[in-house]
Amino acid sequence: MTADSAAQIKAVSDRIKQLKASGANDVLIKEQLDILQSLKRGSSKGDDASAPRKFELKTPKGTRDFTPDEMAVREEMFRTITSVFKRHGAVTIDTPVFELKTKAENCALYAMT
Repeated sequence: MTADSAAQIKAVSDRIKQLKASGANDVLIKEQLDILQSLKRGSSKGDDASAPRKFELKTPKGTRDFTPDEMAVREEMFRTITSVFKRHGAVTIDTPVFELKTKAENCALYAMT
């Protein structure tokens, strides 16, 4: 981002704050927000290719780590569930980890009907 584009972004941001503080029309504020978004998009296109890119690793929603004690309980629970399913003729399938919760919910709903 160049100093000029940073100054433009700051000026538009300040203008938006002034409009909001003065209770300006929502249409005027929306126009300034659109200009600000455009400036921000434009500033990212001209970045120096050699500059380090910032990124943030995020933990996927609905995931977590298990402690060794929790894993022991979890493994025993899965062994029990698997043996009951196999006893009643089910076969094992392997699905991605992110789908296990959905599959279990669907199986539970199906079993209740």
